[in-house]
Amino acid sequence: MNLTTLSHVKALLGRTPTETTDDYTLRALIEAVSAFAERYLNRGVEQKTRTEYHDLYEEQTRVHLFGYPVASIDGTGEGVWADSSWAYTSAVAATNYAVAGDGTLYFRYRLSAVGPRALKVIYIGGMAPSEEKMVARYPDISEAVARQVLYLFNTRKHVGESLEGVSPASGWVRGDVGWLTGVKSVLDLYRCVVGA
Repeated sequence: MNLTTLSHVKALLGRTPTETTDDYTLRALIEAVSAFAERYLNRGVEQKTRTEYHDLYEEQTRVHLFGYPVASIDGTGEGVWADSSWAYTSAVAATNYAVAGDGTLYFRYRLSAVGPRALKVIYIGGMAPSEEKMVARYPDISEAVARQVLYLFNTRKHVGESLEGVSPASGWVRGDVGWLTGVKSVLDLYRCVVGA
């Protein structure tokens, strides 16, 4: 899911909506930078139904869910790993867990971890269900991503490299995207650092 819009990036460039010369390149950069930002945030941005499996350890009382905030939990269950697949053994009642704002699922008791046990959680979670809602709910992230796109677009233009045919799948932006300091500081406000 894109974290900013083409119209916003074009406005920052001083372009009108009818100027479409660089739209393909800008869309590709928006998609690539959005994907890098989601990886950097270390959390699921798009709000959707998710199914996660968590290995259980002895005396464990919590797990961290990737997509948060969590809108709802549809089900949790303990099971075992057998022949590379998960086999259900018992449900975890909703009265036995609570979700914190940071996506941590806390249990009222210590989970059992005898043998290769796992927890399956089905839930709806993530920051926003669409690009439009993402921009409305997190305008600072949208602005930061737009500024990073603008920076990359202008930097490539100035060093004389062509951006024709750029697509996120092409691997044009590899490794570290070279976050601008201001962009990184905004993303750090929402970044998930498990165990910190």
